[in-house]
Amino acid sequence: ERAITSSEEGTTRDLLLGVVHLDGFTIELVDTAGERVVLDPSGSGGVELAGQGAAKALRERADLVLWLERAGSDSAEAPVGASVLKTHADLCVDPPQGAISAVSDPIGARNAVSGLLKLRFGVEDAQWVPGQPVLFSSRLRALVESILRGSFDGQDLSAQLSLLLVED
Repeated sequence: ERAITSSEEGTTRDLLLGVVHLDGFTIELVDTAGERVVLDPSGSGGVELAGQGAAKALRERADLVLWLERAGSDSAEAPVGASVLKTHADLCVDPPQGAISAVSDPIGARNAVSGLLKLRFGVEDAQWVPGQPVLFSSRLRALVESILRGSFDGQDLSAQLSLLLVED
């Protein structure tokens, strides 16, 4: 676990980072505090405002901002340039067009995020062609090379191959 989480609004305050590999891209995802009105800026409200400030500062430097809004509810206005994703479609009786659910349709949610990445960066779907190079991170390249050399650092081959499935 990276953090203690809750579905209650206002509980994400830190920047929660994770690296994922999606359609050949290595992507750093950051979950941040959401935007909402803080009625009492003292005590925990002040901490929430600090989390929102950190989120805004990071958002200004991001290559792509995915603005998540719960489907079927009113949300804060998305910042200019952000890509809006309606989430929690599984909790709506009549979800809006394009709403996603990572719980009931993780592949559909993955494809929606992948589509936004490709649209933002102008990348078209490309299939690997035999005989053409495959991009690796330096860590994956070193691991593949060690497997090919037979130097498994005391681990069996299946343990080394399972490392290929672990995120950076």
